[in-house]
Amino acid sequence: MVGNTADHINHNVDLARLLLKFTHSLTRLSDNIGHLLDRANHRSIFTSPFL
Repeated sequence: MVGNTADHINHNVDLARLLLKFTHSLTRLSDNIGHLLDRANHRSIFTSPFL
């Protein structure tokens, strides 16, 4: 019974770690997309007068 509880807790910890990694990479991905959009916006601002 104690062994099962420990396994269950370990399983939950593993899930929590996976979720943390997932949200971390998701945050980094959205940051990267934000940077790309900012750069695209700056580029369009600079190029629009010449079009």
